[in-house]
Amino acid sequence: ISSFLLLLIERFKDVTLYEDELADNGLSKLDIKIRVMSTCFLVRMRFFLRVDGVLVRAKDTRYFHDFSKDFMLREFQEREDTVKGLAQKRVGKDVIFGNPEILVRSLSLRNRRVDEIKLGGSK
Repeated sequence: ISSFLLLLIERFKDVTLYEDELADNGLSKLDIKIRVMSTCFLVRMRFFLRVDGVLVRAKDTRYFHDFSKDFMLREFQEREDTVKGLAQKRVGKDVIFGNPEILVRSLSLRNRRVDEIKLGGSK
C-alpha cells in the first residue's frame, strides 16, 4: 500500500472492541482501525496480549480493497516474543509497557499469510 494513499485519508475510525488489564497482570485488547480514501479502503483488526513478565503477542488481520479492482486483499500476521526475548533485542521496559502500536513493531513475525478474495458474482 502506497504511503501516498494513506496521506489522502478521508475517513478514519479507531474502535476498541475489548480491553482488559488482566487483574493488573498485563493487557488484552481487541481493536479495529478503518481508513477510507477516495479510491480504496484499509481495515485492520488487532488482538494484542501482554502478560507481564511472560510474553507479548499480536494477531493482525488487514483488508485492503482498491475500488477499481474485483478483488480484496486479506493479510494475516502473528507476532510474538517472550519478555526475555524482547530484553535480548534490547527493547526497553518503557516500550514494553507503553503504546502497543510501537511495541508490535519489535515483535518477531511468526506467521504471515496473504489471500486474494474475489468480489462479485460469477460471470
